[in-house]
Amino acid sequence: MSAEQKPQVDELFGDDDAGMDAPPPGTDAQDGGGKKRGAKFKLVVLLLVLVGFAAFWFVSSAHHEQFYLTVDGRTVKVERGYFFPVGAGAWSSSNPAYTSFVLPEGVTPEKTGAMSLEEIDATLYTLYVDIARQNLTDFEMGDANVAEEMLRRANKLSSSSVAADRKLQEMRGDVAFRRGLKEVRDIKTRFDQALEQFESAHRQGGLVFQNADAWSKTIRRHRADYETLIGLDDNLDVDKVFGNPPKPPLEADAAPAEADAPAVEDEGGAETPAEAEEAPAAPANP
Repeated sequence: MSAEQKPQVDELFGDDDAGMDAPPPGTDAQDGGGKKRGAKFKLVVLLLVLVGFAAFWFVSSAHHEQFYLTVDGRTVKVERGYFFPVGAGAWSSSNPAYTSFVLPEGVTPEKTGAMSLEEIDATLYTLYVDIARQNLTDFEMGDANVAEEMLRRANKLSSSSVAADRKLQEMRGDVAFRRGLKEVRDIKTRFDQALEQFESAHRQGGLVFQNADAWSKTIRRHRADYETLIGLDDNLDVDKVFGNPPKPPLEADAAPAEADAPAVEDEGGAETPAEAEEAPAAPANP
């Protein structure tokens, strides 16, 4: 073989084999870096989801512990925030202290809107005590049963104090006193009815029973004792406790008499009224 026919070494081992060390596309060695980047991305996404869920849980929990006092017309309602960042609804509590109730005229809550449970309790406590006091002191429209119910609600509030509990206990004593006054009022009514009959018997006299006057005096004395006891308490009024009809207004003072008319002198020097009454006419001659 001639030198020209011998293959050249460079032609047998050309530059095409220079890339034998590089791994072919799609092999594990080439995809290792991409997998690492994908794993990091998934980790970041997972962390973001966990942080978002934790933030959602925290905000929802805080909102769920938020309470709202609303007044619709005269109806007071207590609402609680949903376990969600926004929104609130009726608090489905079995505690009677937080169920809706109607405000009487003249009583309004100190504040409304969003509050903590402690603030709700303080506001409701004041309302319950005010309503109870109004029913205890109003002898025309007040109701001791309503006062007792308000005090029961106040006693069921979640947060309280020794001083508040003592005050409620004392007001329950006022409820019993108010009921006692109602019984006295009924007794006085019966006394009045009995007194009317005994006085009638005394006026007409009696053939069988002849002590009607003594019964009348005894009833008057007992009624006077009740009035004396009521007068000892500055917070009580006899007419209101006994339900007496209102007293008529005092008559207006009589108009002052008209000033005497100026006197004039007659021809003889004697003073005569300027507006003297005319003398009656003399009767006509028959």
